[in-house]
Amino acid sequence: MNKTTKIKVCVIDPFVREVTSFEMSLTVDGITKTIGAGCDLFELVRLDGVTNLLVDEEGLFSGHAEIKKVKYGTMLSGYKQPIFGRIIVCGNNKKDPTDFGSTNLSTQGVRNLITGWVTGTV
Repeated sequence: MNKTTKIKVCVIDPFVREVTSFEMSLTVDGITKTIGAGCDLFELVRLDGVTNLLVDEEGLFSGHAEIKKVKYGTMLSGYKQPIFGRIIVCGNNKKDPTDFGSTNLSTQGVRNLITGWVTGTV
């Protein structure tokens, strides 16, 4: 039987300004469902030597149907631009930063990375 790898992640949700922690299936389906809001394409953002972010590549253009004209984003320490949409925070292998793993950060540790929230209309 083929088992799906599960990793511990934190999710930053700018829509409700919360950070949650849970286990996520490390599959394309698991990632896109966790990002939500109609995510069809995600991107890897390397925040630092031990933390990867998985973000909605089209986060600025997508969103919940009821709020699609309003965009919600997050400003993070060490990253100059806001990231729009939900953000999955996971770990990486220093030798291969594309090798995802469980995050070592607690929800409070992730909250400490947040420097601001962004809300705007298009």
